[in-house]
Amino acid sequence: MNRKQAVWLRMAALGCLLCWVSAGQAQVVYDNFNDKAAGDLRGQGGGGGWENVWAGSVSGGTGTIDISTGDLTAPAETHFALVQSGTPQSIQGTSSSIRGDSRQVALAAPLEGSVWFSFLVRNDSDGSRGGIYFNDPQGVGDYTPSDPRITTSGHQLKVLVTQNGGQDSVLDNIFVTGRTALVLGRVDFNAAAGNERLRVWIDPDVAALAEPLVDNASGDFGDRIDLVGVMDYYSGSSPGATIDMLTLSDNAWAYMDVTGVSPAYDLAVSQIPSGDQTQVTLTWKTARDPLNPIQDDSAVLKHLLYADFYNGPTDPNLVLLASLEPEQESFLVDLPLDGAYRFRVDELRAKPGTVLMEESPDDPNAFVVASETFTFETLKSLPQVLSDPNNALVFAGEDAVFELIATGGINPITAYQWYRTGDGASDRLLGAGDPNYAGVQTNRLIVLAADEADEGGYYCRATNAGGSTNSQPATLALKKMLARWTLDADDFAGGRYLDQSAAGHDAVVTGTPTFVAGPDGDPDGAVAIDGVSAAGSANGGTWSALASNRRMTLSLWVDWYGPSGTGVHQRPIAKRDIDWNTAAWNLGNDGAFPDSSNCVFNNYNGSGTFADEPLVDDGDRTTFQHYVFVLVEEGPCRLYLNGTLEQTGGGWPTYAPGAASPINIGCGKSDSTMLFHGALSDIRIYNYDLSAAEVARLYYDVTGQGQCVDRPAADIDGDCAVTLSDVKALLDHWLDSGMSQP
Repeated sequence: MNRKQAVWLRMAALGCLLCWVSAGQAQVVYDNFNDKAAGDLRGQGGGGGWENVWAGSVSGGTGTIDISTGDLTAPAETHFALVQSGTPQSIQGTSSSIRGDSRQVALAAPLEGSVWFSFLVRNDSDGSRGGIYFNDPQGVGDYTPSDPRITTSGHQLKVLVTQNGGQDSVLDNIFVTGRTALVLGRVDFNAAAGNERLRVWIDPDVAALAEPLVDNASGDFGDRIDLVGVMDYYSGSSPGATIDMLTLSDNAWAYMDVTGVSPAYDLAVSQIPSGDQTQVTLTWKTARDPLNPIQDDSAVLKHLLYADFYNGPTDPNLVLLASLEPEQESFLVDLPLDGAYRFRVDELRAKPGTVLMEESPDDPNAFVVASETFTFETLKSLPQVLSDPNNALVFAGEDAVFELIATGGINPITAYQWYRTGDGASDRLLGAGDPNYAGVQTNRLIVLAADEADEGGYYCRATNAGGSTNSQPATLALKKMLARWTLDADDFAGGRYLDQSAAGHDAVVTGTPTFVAGPDGDPDGAVAIDGVSAAGSANGGTWSALASNRRMTLSLWVDWYGPSGTGVHQRPIAKRDIDWNTAAWNLGNDGAFPDSSNCVFNNYNGSGTFADEPLVDDGDRTTFQHYVFVLVEEGPCRLYLNGTLEQTGGGWPTYAPGAASPINIGCGKSDSTMLFHGALSDIRIYNYDLSAAEVARLYYDVTGQGQCVDRPAADIDGDCAVTLSDVKALLDHWLDSGMSQP
């Protein structure tokens, strides 16, 4: 038998690889369930790469995940080459509960970086459900809805990451009842702004992998996989799904570990500039031998190098550039600067039991395994922006600073120049002699003693011998109050609550308001809304504090009168039209309990509420509470109650952060529904995030009560200062401890 004929026998024997997890190597984790006793999966070990036995408890039912007779086999067109040995077995769920039972195994070592995984699954009824989950973010051991998971649901594929801050991917008509499917996936940790990139293929040709069915980079579920579970149950018609051959790997050749097919790997490039071109060295590593992964696969006959280097600008295809000997693992090519290119290295083999008449992919006996496509950019002739200037938000009279971080590419940067963006006109170059600025010809601009005339956009142009590159514009805005509705009778005129800020956002009032005593004792310093009539509610306009600065503070005084008896949600204030998806934020009682006594700020970030503080109905209708909510894009958000920080959490609203929805005072919707039942006073909205000290000051100005916002560690008596009283308390404690000697 020659080496050309042996390749498929080696691939068929790849099951032996699953016995190989060498110390010091990256991790391979698997279980084909063929070494298990009949009955419940729980409590059984076996497989490889695991730290302990399958464990867990039934989740919501009395069924179990049982060992089932028979192996599953991947569809032939997938070219999946892992095989099994031992007693032919798989697993199948017997639970009819909504989530069924689940099992997981703690890994002996975490799977990190890029992790490939595969398993086989067959739905034996339309009600079959089954798949895998991992990481268990809540750390409870059993399956919970927060676990990222890849499952079948009848004919659907579900990739569920909503509870990890992401968006689920659900595809219909993927699985066929009674037919085994190969599920192939890859997790790249921290690949997308801290999120994990999760890709899933169903029945792919693993010898020539196409684009995935799911490519989801919206979830953040950790930095590694150290826990893996299987979930298996049915809904309606039994039985649950049949699952087999679960394999995970983070080796350099992990793709081979989970498919049995060995492509070239570790594709990379290096470059050396050469005039107006760059000398590019393409490199890769030959496919591994499935029976001995520390060696090259001797069955590889040729490396087939495909690239788009010489295509036309509209040709997306990769074409064969060179046919190379298996010992060659690099290729040199000259390419233009400032380009974007792709290449792939395919491994040419012979089909089992055949030889090639010619070592070409066109030979009818050829079998080709494709590598991943590697994308790269050639060196840049123009300056490249590494970090654009950030927006600046300052008080009037403060300096604002913008900074560009850039590199010159192959040519050093020789000049910087700052510009002011035009407002419907041409942009304005900032002159070196302009007394309002410093650093206009450096990478760092200072706007001196900023005022309203300085608000707007600024960008920097970096220049080298190849030309110029502009940064993205950054915005300068002044910290200011955007609205203040005191809701005092003195500030009501012409059917409007007059805005006492300089922004002019008067609120149009419905009906005739009823004024009552406010938190400062003013007999007409608040507006009462009875929860039934819209009288006193108002429309504050459709402007958004979040649209430009991506932050805001909402401050208001609230005296809740309790349930209105109408059985609806109550909203002291909200930015919303009528439909829920027009809402940017609201303050009100818990949406799950319309007449409850909970006050919740919901900033519509897709994960519900973050702050839950009780509103007190004290019966006398004269006691106000001061709420301050601080929302910033980078998070976390903050809720203050009566001058003290009470809650942090939540995130940036994803539905309508800058929506042109009205600000509703005393109700939740623009149609004057979700009416509040209570009194409101002194509503303020700022375009910046107030500090803890500023929040405490707002409370002190009305009540005369100070709050300790930065308590010293040695403050024993609670007066927010370290004084002789604290020293005495420490001394008394020491004397009473018995540690002192006479």
